[in-house]
Order: sequence, then C-alpha cells, then structure tokens
Amino acid sequence: MGHIMNRRRAIEAAGQNLVAQGAWFVAQTKPRKEQQAFEHLKRQGFVPFLPKMERTVRHARQFKSRIEPLFPGYIFVSFGEEHARWRSVNGTLGVVCLISSGDKPQPVPDAFMQYIVACTDAEGLLDSAVSEYDKGQSVKIQAGPFAGMTAEVKDIDGPGRVHLLLEVMGREVETTISPSSLLAVG
Repeated sequence: MGHIMNRRRAIEAAGQNLVAQGAWFVAQTKPRKEQQAFEHLKRQGFVPFLPKMERTVRHARQFKSRIEPLFPGYIFVSFGEEHARWRSVNGTLGVVCLISSGDKPQPVPDAFMQYIVACTDAEGLLDSAVSEYDKGQSVKIQAGPFAGMTAEVKDIDGPGRVHLLLEVMGREVETTISPSSLLAVG
C-alpha cells in the first residue's frame, strides 16, 4: 500500500492530479481519440486518467517505439456519482459514452484503479519495473502447459506479462506468462 501512496505523490508532483473526486468510471472514446477526450474532460473539471504503454512496432524493416493507450478506446474519469454534470461526459469531444448499467454509470472497483495507478508513472506511462517479481528470481508456474515447472524471471513487460526462462527437454525455452500464474520460490 505504501508503494501506491508513493506513486500517487509522484503523479501529483508532476502536475497530474489523480485525486479522485469520487468513484472512477470508464468512458468509451472514439477510435484513436483518447488524448482528445482526456484534454476536454480535464478542461471541464473532471479528473481523467489515461494509462499508456510503450509499444515497439515494425514498419518498413525498422523498429519504432510508440506510446499508445493501455486500453485503446477507453479512458478513466473520476466524479461523484451524485455529481449533477456526469451526463456532460457523454457530450465531451472524443467521448462516445460512459459505460453504464441502466441509466447510471458503472463504477470501476477501487482495487483495480489502485493497481493501475501504482503501475504507471507520473505521465500515465506503464512502468515496466513495477512487478512483484525481480529479474533472475526463481518462480513456480501454477497454470497452463508448464504448470508445476520452475523457471527464472528474464524480464518484466508491464504488469500483465513476465518473460521466463525454463528448461524443457535439456534446452532453455523462453515464454511469457501472466504474473497471476506464478508463485515465488524461496
């Protein structure tokens, strides 16, 4: 929990005020208009959050890194449920609509938002160094085709992917697994 609070202080120091005004909600955006929605929601006094990740793409035989939304087509926005202006989010440039259940917006679980905020830096960029596992650490695979095998953490690629080295039939094999399928050994 201390890690989350330190990350939140760093975000606030960088000028991105992520102090929620209430619960967090998800707004669907128009294709590739997440940044436009972010700016317009901020101008209206809402607290938007757009987590991003660095992605390497191959184009014309070259590799280029790009910053892209972690959840393309969606942005998080905070406001009090009783907030009379929540309907104005649907009319914001770049926004299609709030994800709702019936006629009320559906809040995102607090634990999920704390995790996402903890895994991003001050600019909302996914911090690949944030993981419960360290490079070189031994882990036991709990699920999937390699369940029961012990492996070594080679690299951490964001909060959702851990690259592992494991020995299969006398050879080292690299695989990528979700951290939820792993258990630290020793």
